[in-house]
Amino acid sequence: MHADCEAIVSILDATGFFYPEEVDIALELINEKLNYPDSSSYEFIFAEYQTTVIGYICYSKIPLTNASWDVYWIAVHPDFQGNGIGYSLLSKAEEKIIKQDGKHFYIETSGRKQYEPTHTFYLKAGYTVSAAFKDFYADGDDKLVFYKKLI
Repeated sequence: MHADCEAIVSILDATGFFYPEEVDIALELINEKLNYPDSSSYEFIFAEYQTTVIGYICYSKIPLTNASWDVYWIAVHPDFQGNGIGYSLLSKAEEKIIKQDGKHFYIETSGRKQYEPTHTFYLKAGYTVSAAFKDFYADGDDKLVFYKKLI
Protein backbone atom coordinates (compact mmCIF):
# COMPACT_ATOMS: atom_id res chain seq x y z
CA MET A 1 0.00 0.00 0.00
CA HIS A 2 3.00 2.32 0.38
CA ALA A 3 3.20 2.26 -3.41
CA ASP A 4 -0.41 3.49 -3.52
CA CYS A 5 0.60 6.51 -1.43
CA GLU A 6 3.43 7.30 -3.82
CA ALA A 7 1.08 6.86 -6.78
CA ILE A 8 -1.47 9.23 -5.27
CA VAL A 9 1.18 11.91 -4.77
CA SER A 10 2.36 11.38 -8.35
CA ILE A 11 -1.20 11.66 -9.72
CA LEU A 12 -2.08 14.77 -7.70
CA ASP A 13 1.23 16.46 -8.56
CA ALA A 14 0.90 15.62 -12.26
CA THR A 15 -2.55 17.23 -12.53
CA GLY A 16 -1.15 20.62 -11.53
CA PHE A 17 -4.42 21.37 -9.69
CA PHE A 18 -3.50 20.75 -6.08
CA TYR A 19 -1.50 22.80 -3.60
CA PRO A 20 1.13 20.96 -1.50
CA GLU A 21 -1.04 21.22 1.62
CA GLU A 22 -3.91 19.56 -0.29
CA VAL A 23 -1.63 16.68 -1.27
CA ASP A 24 -0.65 16.35 2.39
CA ILE A 25 -4.33 16.04 3.36
CA ALA A 26 -4.91 13.41 0.66
CA LEU A 27 -2.05 11.39 2.16
CA GLU A 28 -3.47 11.81 5.66
CA LEU A 29 -6.73 10.23 4.52
CA ILE A 30 -5.11 7.19 2.92
CA ASN A 31 -2.75 6.78 5.86
CA GLU A 32 -5.71 6.83 8.22
CA LYS A 33 -7.34 4.06 6.17
CA LEU A 34 -4.11 2.05 6.10
CA ASN A 35 -3.33 2.48 9.81
CA TYR A 36 -6.89 2.24 11.18
CA PRO A 37 -8.86 0.23 8.60
CA ASP A 38 -11.60 -0.77 11.02
CA SER A 39 -12.33 2.72 12.33
CA SER A 40 -11.62 4.88 9.28
CA SER A 41 -14.75 6.03 7.45
CA TYR A 42 -12.85 6.77 4.24
CA GLU A 43 -13.44 4.51 1.26
CA PHE A 44 -11.04 4.21 -1.67
CA ILE A 45 -11.34 2.81 -5.17
CA PHE A 46 -8.24 2.63 -7.35
CA ALA A 47 -7.87 2.42 -11.11
CA GLU A 48 -4.80 0.59 -12.33
CA TYR A 49 -3.02 0.20 -15.63
CA GLN A 50 -0.93 -2.95 -15.57
CA THR A 51 0.32 -2.72 -11.96
CA THR A 52 0.41 1.08 -11.61
CA VAL A 53 -2.28 3.14 -9.89
CA ILE A 54 -3.41 5.76 -12.42
CA GLY A 55 -6.48 7.14 -10.66
CA TYR A 56 -8.48 6.98 -7.48
CA ILE A 57 -11.50 8.22 -5.62
CA CYS A 58 -11.79 8.77 -1.88
CA TYR A 59 -15.26 9.20 -0.41
CA SER A 60 -17.10 8.79 2.86
CA LYS A 61 -20.49 8.97 4.50
CA ILE A 62 -21.04 12.45 5.91
CA PRO A 63 -21.15 12.24 9.72
CA LEU A 64 -24.53 12.92 11.35
CA THR A 65 -26.48 12.31 8.14
CA ASN A 66 -28.78 9.42 7.28
CA ALA A 67 -27.89 8.87 3.64
CA SER A 68 -25.47 11.57 2.43
CA TRP A 69 -21.96 10.93 1.14
CA ASP A 70 -19.09 13.17 0.12
CA VAL A 71 -16.26 12.84 -2.40
CA TYR A 72 -13.00 13.97 -0.85
CA TRP A 73 -10.74 13.27 -3.81
CA ILE A 74 -11.06 12.04 -7.33
CA ALA A 75 -8.11 12.25 -9.67
CA VAL A 76 -6.77 10.52 -12.76
CA HIS A 77 -3.21 10.92 -14.00
CA PRO A 78 -3.23 13.31 -16.99
CA ASP A 79 -1.67 10.63 -19.23
CA PHE A 80 -4.85 8.56 -18.78
CA GLN A 81 -7.53 11.25 -18.72
CA GLY A 82 -10.19 11.22 -21.42
CA ASN A 83 -10.58 7.44 -21.35
CA GLY A 84 -13.59 7.19 -19.03
CA ILE A 85 -11.56 6.27 -15.94
CA GLY A 86 -12.93 9.14 -13.86
CA TYR A 87 -16.51 8.22 -14.81
CA SER A 88 -15.82 4.60 -13.94
CA LEU A 89 -14.43 5.53 -10.52
CA LEU A 90 -17.40 7.79 -9.80
CA SER A 91 -19.87 5.17 -11.00
CA LYS A 92 -18.31 2.43 -8.86
CA ALA A 93 -18.43 4.69 -5.80
CA GLU A 94 -22.10 5.48 -6.51
CA GLU A 95 -22.90 1.75 -6.79
CA LYS A 96 -21.20 1.00 -3.47
CA ILE A 97 -22.97 3.90 -1.77
CA ILE A 98 -26.37 2.73 -3.03
CA LYS A 99 -25.64 -0.74 -1.61
CA GLN A 100 -25.13 0.97 1.77
CA ASP A 101 -28.49 2.78 1.48
CA GLY A 102 -26.85 6.05 0.45
CA LYS A 103 -29.07 8.45 -1.47
CA HIS A 104 -27.18 11.72 -1.83
CA PHE A 105 -23.68 12.30 -3.19
CA TYR A 106 -21.87 15.64 -2.86
CA ILE A 107 -18.63 16.87 -4.39
CA GLU A 108 -16.96 20.10 -3.30
CA THR A 109 -14.47 21.75 -5.61
CA SER A 110 -12.85 25.04 -6.48
CA GLY A 111 -14.59 27.52 -8.72
CA ARG A 112 -11.29 28.67 -10.28
CA LYS A 113 -11.18 28.84 -14.08
CA GLN A 114 -8.58 26.06 -14.08
CA TYR A 115 -11.31 23.74 -12.75
CA GLU A 116 -13.77 24.30 -15.61
CA PRO A 117 -12.96 20.89 -17.18
CA THR A 118 -13.65 19.34 -13.76
CA HIS A 119 -16.99 21.15 -13.54
CA THR A 120 -17.88 19.88 -17.02
CA PHE A 121 -16.92 16.34 -15.95
CA TYR A 122 -19.30 16.47 -12.96
CA LEU A 123 -22.12 17.93 -15.03
CA LYS A 124 -21.72 15.20 -17.67
CA ALA A 125 -21.78 12.61 -14.87
CA GLY A 126 -25.26 13.82 -13.87
CA TYR A 127 -24.36 16.20 -11.06
CA THR A 128 -25.76 19.70 -10.64
CA VAL A 129 -24.32 22.71 -8.85
CA SER A 130 -26.30 22.89 -5.62
CA ALA A 131 -24.33 25.65 -3.88
CA ALA A 132 -21.67 28.24 -4.48
CA PHE A 133 -19.75 29.96 -1.70
CA LYS A 134 -18.18 33.21 -2.89
CA ASP A 135 -14.46 33.66 -2.15
CA PHE A 136 -14.51 30.56 0.07
CA TYR A 137 -10.94 29.32 -0.46
CA ALA A 138 -9.46 32.73 -1.24
CA ASP A 139 -10.51 35.95 -2.94
CA GLY A 140 -11.68 34.92 -6.39
CA ASP A 141 -11.74 31.22 -5.48
CA ASP A 142 -15.31 30.13 -4.84
CA LYS A 143 -16.33 26.75 -3.49
CA LEU A 144 -18.82 24.89 -5.70
CA VAL A 145 -20.84 21.99 -4.36
CA PHE A 146 -22.06 19.48 -6.93
CA TYR A 147 -24.90 17.12 -6.05
CA LYS A 148 -26.50 13.98 -7.39
CA LYS A 149 -29.47 12.09 -6.00
CA LEU A 150 -28.56 8.42 -6.29
CA ILE A 151 -31.92 6.76 -5.72
